[in-house]
Formats: sequence, C-alpha cells, structure tokens
Amino acid sequence: MKSRDYWKERMSALNEENYRKSAAYYEDVRKQYQKAIRDMERDILVWYERIADNNGISLANAKKLLKADELEEFHWTVQDYIEAGEANAVSGQWMKQLENASAKYHISRLEAMRIQLQQQAELIAAQFEQSLEEFLGELYEEQSYHIAYEIAAGTGIGRSFERINPRTIEQVLAKPWAQDGKVFSERIWTNRDKLVQNLHTILSQGIVRGTAPQRMIADLSHSMEVSRSQAANLILTETAAISARATQDTYKELDVEEFEVLETLDSRTCSLCADMDGKHFPQKDYQIGVTVPPFHPRCRGTTVPYFDDEFTEGEMRAARDENDKGYELVPADLTYRDWEERFVRERKTGLQGTNPSDKIKTKEKILQKHQMSKLQEVMPEDDFNTYFQLLLDNTTSDIDRLYAKFTDECNQFILTADRGSYAVADDVVKFHFESEASIDEGLNKFDVLGHECGHMFDTHIGRKLNANFTEIDAINSIGKTESNAMKLLKETPSSSDEFLAALREDARILREKMKTEEWDEIKQDLLNSPASKGVQDFLDGFYSTQNDKGKYFLPWGHGDRYYNRKYNNWIKGFGFENKLKQIYIELGFDASNQTKVKRLYRIYETASEAWANCASAETVGGMELEYVKKYMTKTYNTFIKLIGSVEQ
Repeated sequence: MKSRDYWKERMSALNEENYRKSAAYYEDVRKQYQKAIRDMERDILVWYERIADNNGISLANAKKLLKADELEEFHWTVQDYIEAGEANAVSGQWMKQLENASAKYHISRLEAMRIQLQQQAELIAAQFEQSLEEFLGELYEEQSYHIAYEIAAGTGIGRSFERINPRTIEQVLAKPWAQDGKVFSERIWTNRDKLVQNLHTILSQGIVRGTAPQRMIADLSHSMEVSRSQAANLILTETAAISARATQDTYKELDVEEFEVLETLDSRTCSLCADMDGKHFPQKDYQIGVTVPPFHPRCRGTTVPYFDDEFTEGEMRAARDENDKGYELVPADLTYRDWEERFVRERKTGLQGTNPSDKIKTKEKILQKHQMSKLQEVMPEDDFNTYFQLLLDNTTSDIDRLYAKFTDECNQFILTADRGSYAVADDVVKFHFESEASIDEGLNKFDVLGHECGHMFDTHIGRKLNANFTEIDAINSIGKTESNAMKLLKETPSSSDEFLAALREDARILREKMKTEEWDEIKQDLLNSPASKGVQDFLDGFYSTQNDKGKYFLPWGHGDRYYNRKYNNWIKGFGFENKLKQIYIELGFDASNQTKVKRLYRIYETASEAWANCASAETVGGMELEYVKKYMTKTYNTFIKLIGSVEQ
C-alpha cells in the first residue's frame, strides 16, 4: 500500500493534466470569440461605409442616417441567416425570430444590424455547447480509467473495469451538480442571453446618440470579452466538476470507502479551500461543492483515496468472488497501458494515458532549475518560472529531459528583439518573446524559444539515440571522395532514416488531400490560426506553398531561397549534381532529372525545421501541439520516439 504522500502526488499530477486539457480546449473557444469580434467590427464598418457610399455623404455623417429610413436588404439576407442557423443548430427561439423577420417586406437598418450582431452570439453559443459536451464527455471517460489505474497501481490490486457506456456519459452530463440546479448547457445559454442584451443595448444607444463607429466597436468588443471570460470560468469549473463526478463513480465502483480533499496551496488559494484541505469524509458524504471541489468557480482542488490503518502493505480487502469481477494482485511496476489491456473490458482505442508513477516522481529531480542556469540568466524571473512550469507539467514525453541535459551544454542564450536563430558554429540560441498581438492570435509567448532550442537539441543529440542514418551516410560519402569538400549534412536525429520516412509519409498524405475538395477545408483550418505555422512551414518545405500564388498558397514558411540553399551552395557549388543523382537512384528514389534531385535534397532542411517545430509544439502545448499532431502525425510520433531513446 502506498503512502498518503504518494496518493497526493499522483492525484495532483492527474488534476494538473486535466487543467492543461481544459486550457488547451479554451484556446479553441477563445479563437471563436476573437473571430466574432473581428466579424462584428467588419460588419459595423461595412454598414457605415455602405450608407455613406449610397447617399453620397461623408463617413462621419453616415451615422445620422442610421437613425431613420428603411432598407430592403443588408449584408446577409434574412434567409441566409436562417440557413446558417439551421446548419449550426442554434436555438429554436432565435430561429423563430429570423422567420418572423423574413416575413417583413422592409426591415429597419437598426434591426438589420441587430440581426447581424446577434447571429455572432448565437453561433458562438451553439458551437460552444456542442464542443464542450464532447470535451466533458471525453474527460469523464478518461478520468474514470485513470483513477482506476492509479488505485490499482497504488494498492497493488486490480479488478475488471467495464468500458464506460456512452449513454452513461450522457446521463452524467444531464445531471446538475451545483445547488442552482443548472447544467452546463443552461449556463451557456444564460450567458448568451446576457451577451445578446448587451449587444442590442450598445447598438441601439450608439445609433441614437450618434456614437462614432470605433467607439461602438470598442464597446461591443468589451462586451464580447466579458462573455469570453465567463466562458473561461465555465470551462475550468465544469472540467473540475465532471472530473469530480468521474472520481466519485470510480470510487464507488472500486469500493473506496473514504476520500480526502486535496487543495492547491499557494497565494491564490482562498480561505475556504485552505480550510478544507486534508479533511476526509466517508463515500456517502461525497457532494460536489460541499465536501468535494470545486467549491467555487475556477477551483483547483481535487480528492484522493483515503485508506485507514486497517489497509496496510501486504493486505488485501475482501475480494469479490471470481464470478463477480474478482480482484487480483498487480505488479509494482504496472504501467497504464498494461493495466488498460488487462482490466478494461472492450478497451477503447486511442485512450490517452498518463505516465507511470516512476516518471512523475523523478521529473522534478531531473528538471532542476540550476540545470537550466544559462537560460535562467537571460530570462525575466516570472517568464523563466512560467517556462519551467510548462516543462514540469509535460507528463507525456521526454522533452523535459532534453532541457535538463542540453541547455547548459549550449554555449550561450541571448534574448533579443530580432528574429530568433540558432548558430551551429557558435552554439548560440537567440530568441524573442511573441508579441501580445501574436499571443491573442493563438501563438504561445515562448514559441520561438522552444523552436530554437529544438534546433540546438538536434545538434547536441547527434547520434546519441536509437536511429539509423543510411541515407545521410550515403550522401555524405560524396564529400569524402573530394579532397576539398565538406561533409554535406550533419549527423542529427532530424536527418535519421526514421524521421525522414515519417516526414515523407505525412507529406504524401497531405499531397493526396490537396487533390481533393478536402484540401479547401484543411487550408482554411490552417489559415484560421498562426498556431498552425509549423504545419504550414512543413508544407512549404515540400511543396513551396509559401511562394506558390496558386492553389496551394499559404502565408507561413521559410521560402524556396532558404530550403534550396544547401543544394545551391554545396551540391551545385562543388559540382556534385550527378553523384547525388546516382546516390538517390541507388536509394530507390525517383531522381530522373535535376529538378527532382533538388526537390529530394531540400527535405533535409525541411526536416530540420520540422524537428524544431515538433520541439516547440511539445514544449508549449496548446493549439500549436494540436495542429502538429493533426497534420504531422507520423512525424510527431517519431519525434517523441526518438527523443525517448536519447542516451541518459
């Protein structure tokens, strides 16, 4: 039986992982609000400009015309809004209002603008409700499995655990947990109602008072920001509540008779939570908001199993008989995957697991701040602590170990206002922090630092990992046959056979999609957020999407000049074109002409950038990581595998 400190450590780590998931999900919601604000701004300005153009007056005087007159059409027809509402499953009440509006022959300018703005609020609410339901359902299932695993690993006993029925999840989500009797969907629509009322008030008052367009836009933006903040509160609080429900149900299933409240104790902890920390209760008293966190919005507490002295090491509780899902002893080094395979009936594929306890326990020891002293010296204290916490919170890979192992091997870190870079010859990392505007668009503040550290890791790791370099060795043999030639490529994991193969496969998959209608959706998805820049750069490396003004054009990428530089400087410069062509043919590639040879050779520069982008995504998480996992799946998985094989 594990100690009480063990339970606190494991449940705290699981709680932190849930918080990270909710924060990553909130990034999607935040982007929806940002888009809505931009659309509202556009709609307001278009209205003023259209009226000014139609009436031959100045933009400054256009606002006066918004107080009167009638208009037969506006930016979208009412029918357009009806169709959009039906497609996005917005509320029936709003659909009725739209149908009533469509029956009118004329519609006032004020009413038209009201419809345009309210449409934004309605779509946000509908999308939010659907996505939050999916998120909370997945969280409930994952939390249930992980709690069961932790209890098995901590007690040394395990028992069969039924795969959770989707209907069970629906019932959980439909059951209120708070004293006001509201479920999360009701809270979303309540917030929607407040937002719509505020939008209508701002618009009506602004037009009547002749408020300048920019002032009205600012007021509307503020109202949307208030709504966005409420959404953030809702996500974090409902995440904590559904986690508590999953924990409660799992405790019951596994006959955990008592639980203990575990709160995060720091300067942000309120007096209520501080007083509840360490208190334990019988299972029958499990009540969210009363004996179990969340006790208030954004509450960060959780619970841990509480075992009294009767349950000591070497003992087992009374086991159910063999016909009733009996218990069995489990090994001390049981991993989540082993437990899942053995005990979860009808195992769910793709379930995300937590790391084994031994990794969690050693993480803080591995990643000590003094091991990153060179980086710490150049970063503001708060920024360094935040960055350090990002690494500490990452419980799904070995990225933290790379920082602990290699950051102090690097010659120098420089915080600069210029572009980030990694100088191989000098072994110097230059980086800057992303601007507030970029952060608002979805980039992480430390994106550039994570990227340039990725390049540094690539160089320092070298061949200190379990990988093959057949292709790179063959190409480097060119240089060995020439008296004054340099080695053409470095022996880095980004140029390993495994990483190159994964890179090519992801590129092939996306290339096939470029030939279908699906590409338009993918392209739009990438264009929606700068957080996808790593994926865009990957496509640019293979297909010159940044410089191609046609079908495949994307804004992010290093461009042809960058990706072709090694070929132009080393291959053409030393006259190796024919030798390289022959090597590619021997390796089994289509190198029938020099254009194809050049295209093949630029993969090594592409791979270097892809490696750095994977490192950045794995470090900062959020939407950047989601895009990499989604479109560079094989590349990312290979990256994780390779860094896990780096010599200790």
